[in-house]
Amino acid sequence: MKQAWAIAYLYDSVLNAILLASFLVYLRVMACSNTFWSGLQRYVTKAEALLVLGSISLVSVLALQLIDLTADPLWLTWYLIQGVRMLAYCTLLQLLTRIMSHRAQ
Repeated sequence: MKQAWAIAYLYDSVLNAILLASFLVYLRVMACSNTFWSGLQRYVTKAEALLVLGSISLVSVLALQLIDLTADPLWLTWYLIQGVRMLAYCTLLQLLTRIMSHRAQ
């Protein structure tokens, strides 16, 4: 049963990676076409790092669960990584708010 959950979460992380890639392409295009705000590239690079951190951490824990269920039978690393992932996404949301507020000005 736990393997079914891990496979479902892995499928979700693959879909998340596809959405992540398309969003990163959008951010890159927005940063390259932006002539009025020169600091946007720095924010885009930080956003990319946060998104990649969230995806890699999720996939690594899922791979651990699928390879060896006895390594973490209570899924404690999963909860730890979810906390790290939420921290990264909250930081990303603050960063995107900053980007959009500068873009609206």
